[in-house]
Amino acid sequence: MWEQGRRSLEPVTLKNSRVETGNQMNSSCFLHVHSILPGSCSALSTRKLPNPDENPFIGESIHTIMKGFIFATLLFILAGCLSQPPEMKPLETEKRPETGPIDSTDCSDSPFGFHTARMIPTSLKGKPKPDSKDFINFYEDAQYIGVAWERPGLYCHWIIIQPEKDDIKNSIFHWELNDDTYRSIPETMCILGNIGLPERVYPNSWQLTESEEDYIHFVKAVVERYDGDGIDDMPGLQTPVLYWQVENEPDPHGDWQEYAHIQEITYKAVKEACPDCTVLLGGMTGGGIPVFKKFYEPILNKLQGEYIDIFDFHWYGNAFGDYRGVKPVYEVVRKGLDRNGFTETEIWITEMGTYSGSPLRWEEQTEKDQARDVVKRYVYPLSLGIGKVFWAWGLQEGFKHDNGFFDHTGFVYDGEYPDDLGRGEKKLSYYTYKKMTEILEGCDWDTIETISEDDLCIFKVLKDGKSVYIVWFDFFHLSYPFKEKEVSLPAGSDNKFRLTDAVPHVQQGVDIESYETAFTTFIVQPEDETLTFFIGKNPVYLEEIDNSNFQLLLNYIKMILPFLALLVFFSFNLQNSFPKKV
Repeated sequence: MWEQGRRSLEPVTLKNSRVETGNQMNSSCFLHVHSILPGSCSALSTRKLPNPDENPFIGESIHTIMKGFIFATLLFILAGCLSQPPEMKPLETEKRPETGPIDSTDCSDSPFGFHTARMIPTSLKGKPKPDSKDFINFYEDAQYIGVAWERPGLYCHWIIIQPEKDDIKNSIFHWELNDDTYRSIPETMCILGNIGLPERVYPNSWQLTESEEDYIHFVKAVVERYDGDGIDDMPGLQTPVLYWQVENEPDPHGDWQEYAHIQEITYKAVKEACPDCTVLLGGMTGGGIPVFKKFYEPILNKLQGEYIDIFDFHWYGNAFGDYRGVKPVYEVVRKGLDRNGFTETEIWITEMGTYSGSPLRWEEQTEKDQARDVVKRYVYPLSLGIGKVFWAWGLQEGFKHDNGFFDHTGFVYDGEYPDDLGRGEKKLSYYTYKKMTEILEGCDWDTIETISEDDLCIFKVLKDGKSVYIVWFDFFHLSYPFKEKEVSLPAGSDNKFRLTDAVPHVQQGVDIESYETAFTTFIVQPEDETLTFFIGKNPVYLEEIDNSNFQLLLNYIKMILPFLALLVFFSFNLQNSFPKKV
């Protein structure tokens, strides 16, 4: 049952002997009262009323009594209005509180990450470039849409920080580029850093070209500079880097034996410099189960429960169901970890994405296609037990600038290629991500339940003790015209739910005039503790509204208003029932 709209009780005024209200007044509360005013009472009685002109006291008493009676009647009307259900109409412009940036103490619990969220702010679009980048907040947009984790695009590459052999020999470190990267990340965001060394290993191998001792010394220096412990820290560091990943996608190099050794010695070096730091295995490419079996499972078998705190794999694809491939990969990885002593090791996805537009060798996808998939590519992995998901590549478009897949995965256009709407223009996915974090940030993901996982996907999670449902319908295989699907959910209570479309109701981000009015929102009232509604192509959120306190207040007002009305009526009558002294 849809409950559309909210009750709006407006001041009631007397005009031309009737009660008038604004257009939003509940129709059941619009009542003509001219039939009970003086001059309209002939139908109520045939007895001749006293003539007020013959007895001023009687006239004044009648006038006073009628004023009190009218006032009491209006109070009864108000009580009736408060007890009426709201008139049904869509809440197209309902506003929710702005969430703002994630608190720095909470970002580590958030599952919402990005690789990378650094970009020139959209607020500078069309404006002159600032004289200095020191005055640019490169994470302004990331903070606005609720990104909690940043995985910078610039890794701590050994070849960048110590490019020459003399640098290694004399312990000289060139921190400028990495300092600039980490200094710009606000304290409201957590950081996952990468240690990179592909230029210092032999081809198709992970055997170091320099001494192992020099590499360990380099790793310790990097971790010490950015761990925020007050010892040899980078000047101006806002956010300590407490999560480190050993390289990125090591499997194409082959040679799992040498990589396992690199993982072990890097892990030990990180922990020696920062015992509280967490170390991730290099992220597995999107090759899935065959890659895991060939490269990663032998590493797990060799390390036997040690030197890996978090396992990471990457997942990309189209916006028409490829996200579901996460499940079989996750299940195989989870079993492989458990078999080899890594039962407490978390699994993250630090690269996850799809695109909009027409990259080379990929079918065209609209902004809506990408935006719908954003929700699925976060919620579905979280429902399986994956700890965090990082969208990639980039909050703003642009990777190799060759019109490839990763040049179209961003949420903000970069001004390149024919299907681009202009540098700095936001896609629907930008607003979809903000709405997702706005509603789902702070959920207890340990409580997530999968209610349905067929074409209709339904997930339930608790936030502050209240239920939040995430629902979508995978319509891809259906013939057109597409029809909405009816959904019935066990609500578990008679509390109302706010239903919000996860994707704005326009076709492109440039059509959005205001974020506050971009999403269609309704109130759904359960019947017999069951929610019934229709869903189209867009995922939806249903948030339980705790209206118990408000309902108690209404009940109290309804109980006291009749007595108050009687009290006012008799007080007016009593006060004026005696002649005034002249």
